[in-house]
Amino acid sequence: MNSFFIGIIIAAVTMCADFNKEECTCNDIYLSGVVNVVEYNEDFKVRVVDGFEDLTVTNSPYTAPSSCGNWYFNNNMNPNFTVRFVEYGEDFTIRIVE
Repeated sequence: MNSFFIGIIIAAVTMCADFNKEECTCNDIYLSGVVNVVEYNEDFKVRVVDGFEDLTVTNSPYTAPSSCGNWYFNNNMNPNFTVRFVEYGEDFTIRIVE
């Protein structure tokens, strides 16, 4: 029983402190636009899930998407923010849709 509560506490601590689904922001960064995938020094750690996601992400064909969750993955452009994909310890979870 104690391990269950410890798991809940760890999950709560690892989530982004300022994730706001209604405003589509995390740490006051709007979650849309050009995204670079990095291995370190990321703005956010994200975990890809199949359901119960914090944010639904669409891989945008446009270089300047403006809608919430529309991400244009391109490591050759100046990003709006950077992400690192992780298996645990994420700031928030995403589900990528086409």
